[in-house]
Amino acid sequence: MKKLILILAAIGFITTAATTKMFLPTDKTVTEGRLSKENRNAFIEACNKCIKSCSACETLCSKDTKMPLCTQFCKECVNACKTAAKAMSVNNENAKQEREKCIIACEKCASECEMFTTNPCRACATDCRTLIELCNKLK
Repeated sequence: MKKLILILAAIGFITTAATTKMFLPTDKTVTEGRLSKENRNAFIEACNKCIKSCSACETLCSKDTKMPLCTQFCKECVNACKTAAKAMSVNNENAKQEREKCIIACEKCASECEMFTTNPCRACATDCRTLIELCNKLK
C-alpha cells in the first residue's frame, strides 16, 4: 500500500512539474521584445511626469480660445501616455505599439506647446521630448 501511495505521489509530482514548465517564459517568442523591469519603470515614471505636465497645460490652455490645438493635443497625449504606461506596467504584448502611439502623441503635443511661452506649455513640451527620447532609446 505504501508503495502504491509513493508511486501515485511521484506521478502527481512529475505531472505537475511537466505542466508547470510549459508556462515558464523560456520560449524566445514569449520574451522577445519585452523590456527589463528597470526600463519599464523608467518609462512609466516618464509617462506619469508627462501626464502631470500635459494635464496642467491642458487646464491652462482650455481657458484660452486661441489655443484649441494645444488643448486637444495635450488631451491626446495624456490618453496615449496613460494607455502606454498601463500596457508597460503589465508588460503585455501591446506595450511596443502603445509606446509608438505615445511617441506620435508626444511629438504633436510638444511641437504645439513649444510655440507658447507659458510655464505649463514649456514644461509640457520638455516632458514630452524627454519621453520621446526615452522611447527611442527603448526601441
